[in-house]
Amino acid sequence: MTAPATPLGTVSPRETPAEHAAAVRERILEGAGRAFAGAGFRANVPAIAAEAGVSVGLIYRYFDSKEELYRTILERVFLRMGEELEAGLQRPGVSGLGARTILTVATARRQPALVATARRRPACRKRRVSAA
Repeated sequence: MTAPATPLGTVSPRETPAEHAAAVRERILEGAGRAFAGAGFRANVPAIAAEAGVSVGLIYRYFDSKEELYRTILERVFLRMGEELEAGLQRPGVSGLGARTILTVATARRQPALVATARRRPACRKRRVSAA
């Protein structure tokens, strides 16, 4: 039988306080990522908290503002995209990257805001790809 999960506000005996804090922060970021993906920056903090399964106060304990949380999410997205684009360049026969590549990565990662941005670029107007 699997042991029940440790409640969010408590530290498990196998988990250091730093590990617990990192896990809570990650949980907030995952929830915020889902909330921002659905509503963009218009996502409000109560919606982010609900998505993450935490209280609004806990979000502000880890992040000074919604803006800081949003910037952190964007940094993660761009770092991940950069890693994927770099890996793509390592493949034989790939000579460059452009808006279409970004659109492909954004679509594969279900990044609707980035898909919308890429679609506005002339190189992508001919190729309509959905984020779903």
